[in-house]
Amino acid sequence: MINNLAITKRLINEFDIRLDLLKSKLISFPDSNEIKLGIASIQSQLDSLNLEVLEYERLKSGSINFYILDSLLDIDKILICARIAKGWTQAKLGNKLNLNEQQIQRYESDNYSSASLKRIQEVIIALEIDKNPIRVKLNEKTQIISSPTMLTKINDAYSKLSERRSLINI
Repeated sequence: MINNLAITKRLINEFDIRLDLLKSKLISFPDSNEIKLGIASIQSQLDSLNLEVLEYERLKSGSINFYILDSLLDIDKILICARIAKGWTQAKLGNKLNLNEQQIQRYESDNYSSASLKRIQEVIIALEIDKNPIRVKLNEKTQIISSPTMLTKINDAYSKLSERRSLINI
């Protein structure tokens, strides 16, 4: 998740410039595999960064209603996403936990790896994250929707259904 939007947008701009440069070189050297590989590599990075910005902006706007963990190992991402979705700064979360902002910054920068289980539970409670039972895959027969792409599709479908319901009620 994005910890610093300005840095990420600057990187996107720099990658765009490099991509344009490589594309112009490809015109002169259309058979260059090195240039083609460079373009593919930069494009992959750009796609990843743009996806992070989009996810961040959707969280900030409130258009993501829920988030599905790919794994319990991704709890750090949920904590950061929940804070952003609530519109809370790191300082506000720190105040709720009687911690200073720098401690929250450290937790988020190291993906909560330095936080104890008790602290993670306190963060979950402070952020009012829904603590409904979590389904854990115990065998191959269990089906769990966990793809971020699928989550986006579910959110989009939910939005369209809500729009249709409001049209029907008119």
